[in-house]
Amino acid sequence: MCEIVLFQDYYPLYKDLNDLCGCDRYGGGLEDQNSSQFNITHERESDLISRAVPDVELIIELSSASNPDPFQAMIMVVKNAFEGFVLLEWGYIPEQIFESGTLKLNIAHETAVSFTVSFRNNLEAYLPGIRSNWERIFTKNNLNCEDYCFNSIVHYILGNKIFQLPVVLFSTYSIKSFYKVTEPTRTGLEHHFLQMHASEQYLSNFRLVQFVNSTYYKRFEERLLIIDSKIEILRQLEIKKTMSMNPDISSEAELETQYFNFILESRSGEQSKKLISFTGMEAVEYGNTDFRKELWTRIKMTFRMISKNCREIHLTDQQEKVPDGLNDLFISAVEIYNDHIDNQVDTLIKYHELCDLLCKVIIHRRVAGLEMFLGRIPISHSQEGDRESPDSERYMLKKVLDERMSAMQAMNYTSFKSRNICDEELAILHESFLDKQVEHLNNSIEKMKAKIVNCLHTGKLSKIS
Repeated sequence: MCEIVLFQDYYPLYKDLNDLCGCDRYGGGLEDQNSSQFNITHERESDLISRAVPDVELIIELSSASNPDPFQAMIMVVKNAFEGFVLLEWGYIPEQIFESGTLKLNIAHETAVSFTVSFRNNLEAYLPGIRSNWERIFTKNNLNCEDYCFNSIVHYILGNKIFQLPVVLFSTYSIKSFYKVTEPTRTGLEHHFLQMHASEQYLSNFRLVQFVNSTYYKRFEERLLIIDSKIEILRQLEIKKTMSMNPDISSEAELETQYFNFILESRSGEQSKKLISFTGMEAVEYGNTDFRKELWTRIKMTFRMISKNCREIHLTDQQEKVPDGLNDLFISAVEIYNDHIDNQVDTLIKYHELCDLLCKVIIHRRVAGLEMFLGRIPISHSQEGDRESPDSERYMLKKVLDERMSAMQAMNYTSFKSRNICDEELAILHESFLDKQVEHLNNSIEKMKAKIVNCLHTGKLSKIS
């Protein structure tokens, strides 16, 4: 599988334990680890996990001393289950997840493997173990489990990507925030969890399409640039040919003047359309359901968190050096935030993309030894009276996203491009095909030029006829 990692998006449990203990007592790897993946076929699962993933007893021990809070302990329990799942299912140890990220792309098989999506898909198998450790943590802290909703806590941790972040960020969070949560809050957390899960599945496949496109472009960049330029020339000649049919134009100089004026007018018209679209956007985006409004509130909140974690970029005196890569992350966040959208699905995708960037920015700062900033992530969610059940809404959202992804893959010729990238013989044949396209476009351009000259010099009567 291909790994495309510019910034880490997961902070492993062993690093959390080291942060809480103030030492490097716990490691995140296996001895004699030379390959990119660990071969789990020659070792018992229990032995493998005990060597690679920190023991959950360490979390229980820390929690019994009321440091950290039971909520932080629950985050680490979820991390423990996640890392064990990835190790057994995919053969990646925590250190490798930290270094290479949670998303793996395979162009040859046209697959996008997201460890976080796979874990949520298999969550039911791990919930009994998580619940058992939850009960032990609560017992150690003299808390009554019946006063707290286990599913709501898990949905909150997974649905907001909290388990991917450093636990020390949540030192001010308290498990008491989940004391006797109301039924609407429980349903809202479940809705949010399922929506984030569906959107992450979509984004994983979307990034595969992006990666295939970028790899294909790099592989055939020179020829593709030539083809694009030839197509643009041919498009301009088509416009000139139409103009040359005007009886009032009798020379190439007049034709060029007319074409220049046409370009100016068309660009002004495009700019006017953009302004009209922008001015009408607010009524569309903010005038719909409470759920849309809540998503936009969360989008603004997430963008402010990203901006605050990129504070060095905004300093005018430049007293603090901007960490490497921080500017790229912030530019990506600004582009996503300023992207104009007009429907609920795109709003959800936008929110998820910003959450992904927030994870990367925070972990990037943690690795660089910089201060991290994170506001309070809301627990409550708006509940409209006519909303579907979580399962029905998940089905509808998944159907919409699947249809969109199929259309995107067809439009981008993902399968066609991936084959020409992975197979060297096909790549050579494809280069020959692109060369023939260039030759065909050159011939078309020469023919179009000849037609334009013919139109300009054949007289008004022939043009009219």
